[in-house]
Amino acid sequence: MAKELLLVSLRMERNPMAIPITDPSKLGIDLKMFKKLDDHIELGPMYVVPKSKREILDRLAEQIITDRF
Repeated sequence: MAKELLLVSLRMERNPMAIPITDPSKLGIDLKMFKKLDDHIELGPMYVVPKSKREILDRLAEQIITDRF
């Protein structure tokens, strides 16, 4: 009786679609006001996908890796 072999490869990749924000004027914040709010605002990536959805995608990716391997 012949046996069949199935080889499967899984590749999961996401593009976080993050836009780096290093200039507060791009957010419409005056530089003087930004310096006053320095403790409250951190410049960094701005994401197209909301944080709640990114967390769901991260959990899904982790679960796939955990279940598969």
